[in-house]
Amino acid sequence: MSQPALGKAPGITCKRIQKTETGVNRLGSGPLLGIAEVIDCDGTGLIDGVSDVQTMTGTPLSTLMAAKDGAAAVEALSKIKTSALRRTAVELAEARQSAVHARELR
Repeated sequence: MSQPALGKAPGITCKRIQKTETGVNRLGSGPLLGIAEVIDCDGTGLIDGVSDVQTMTGTPLSTLMAAKDGAAAVEALSKIKTSALRRTAVELAEARQSAVHARELR
């Protein structure tokens, strides 16, 4: 796959890919997951040594992080300063999902 094609991942530029390939820079989890989405993999194959450790494939966290907006959701929650407000955001998301699920069952 070409560098311009990988550059379609959110937050990735051809220059950044080149610097990563040459070892000048490293990618964080968000851009790495963006690349994984572009090449249609779960991302674990992009991390050196991951085959040597137990992965979290199939867990709620891995499912969330594999979603297109999963990294953004985690990042947004991590920016909330107080645990009470974070909990409120989680409860709001849970309530919204319950309402959607109930509507789907009708």
